[in-house]
Amino acid sequence: RRGDESNDDSSRFGRVVELIFDSKTKGLRSARFQCFDLDSTCLTSSIRDTFHVYYYALAGGSDEFLKRIGIDKSSLSSHVYLGLRREVVPDDIAGYARLQSALDVLGLSENEKKRLFSLLGAILRFGDIKLKERLAEREWLPDELVLKLSNRKVESILFPGFVGLLLGQPSMGVPSAGVAKESHDVIECIANLLEIEDVARLEEAIVRRGSLGETRNLIDTIAEELHCQIFNWLVGLCNDVLREDSVSEDRSSVLVVDVKEAEVVAINGFEQLCSNLISESFQRLFWQRLILYEEDLYRSEGIEWNDVEFDDNQPVLDLFLNPGGFIDVINEGSADKLLVESFPSETEHWYPVQDFPSRFGVVHFAGEVIYATNWPEKNRNRIPEAVVSVLESSSCLIVQRLAKVDD
Repeated sequence: RRGDESNDDSSRFGRVVELIFDSKTKGLRSARFQCFDLDSTCLTSSIRDTFHVYYYALAGGSDEFLKRIGIDKSSLSSHVYLGLRREVVPDDIAGYARLQSALDVLGLSENEKKRLFSLLGAILRFGDIKLKERLAEREWLPDELVLKLSNRKVESILFPGFVGLLLGQPSMGVPSAGVAKESHDVIECIANLLEIEDVARLEEAIVRRGSLGETRNLIDTIAEELHCQIFNWLVGLCNDVLREDSVSEDRSSVLVVDVKEAEVVAINGFEQLCSNLISESFQRLFWQRLILYEEDLYRSEGIEWNDVEFDDNQPVLDLFLNPGGFIDVINEGSADKLLVESFPSETEHWYPVQDFPSRFGVVHFAGEVIYATNWPEKNRNRIPEAVVSVLESSSCLIVQRLAKVDD
């Protein structure tokens, strides 16, 4: 859904709609949706509004629903995944009614709708998990050495890291993440909403002795992936409803492509680059069909052609897609600073940002955008098998289905 009074953000995904017509009657017989480029980071971004559906659920949900997901409508400001707009507005209540009507059209039962909204609540609560550092080396040190180093002044010098080096265990020097005491109830709530019995197993799968940053990224990735899979599942239900009962050869089809517009936000990352690359590609296609193709046709038929000036963006596409270009370098997954240093030589279409080694600018057809590279981390964003296994243990068929989807 595009921007409205409550959210002026651009459309969050692109889509291809195939409209299928009867060749004889010319009437519309069916349709099929295919979606791409869903920007799931809207869910976990603190500088943008989140997806409308979460505001709808909070605005229209019953008191019993809000109690079940552990959210008080009067204190929405504490929920990270609501992004910038941590409040509900009247339009959200109307949106909730439209959403319920749409789910009825898709054939969801009341129990399925209840479980769907429970999943949305669980996704929101992932953002409420607070983490704390725990020093892994404490678990490895002999008791007598821990006692000698228990003085806070000494401990502040030696921890973290130095003791691990002394013992020949450098990896022990990296503080790992644990769940803050006040968040154990949050994880229990998430487990209940996902219908997972073993709360401890879920917590262990999430933490997995990673650093604070790694664990936070994993939590965000789990939430984003769950949102994506729910979205794809609902799109599949739309196609099921629209599918023809019988396939006839007397038909024709038209493809309608609706892409996200070029996007610039406060911090532009990998998702914005992908969206802008798609827009760049479609702009090139537009110029090819509107100008270059027509020029070739006119000249081949000996018709006079008046040259049309336009800004050719093919060099920008080449920066991304040619061998050794941006995409190839990103796929190598080097560190952020090396990522920019490994890019092709600076041209009029891109430049490194002075004093910010992990940032660079690209001159797109729609304007100049500065990107902050978090892409090597994106290459490592995978849902661990331990998390998948926990999701598969859910008694909710929807969660089981989501867990089995191959990303």
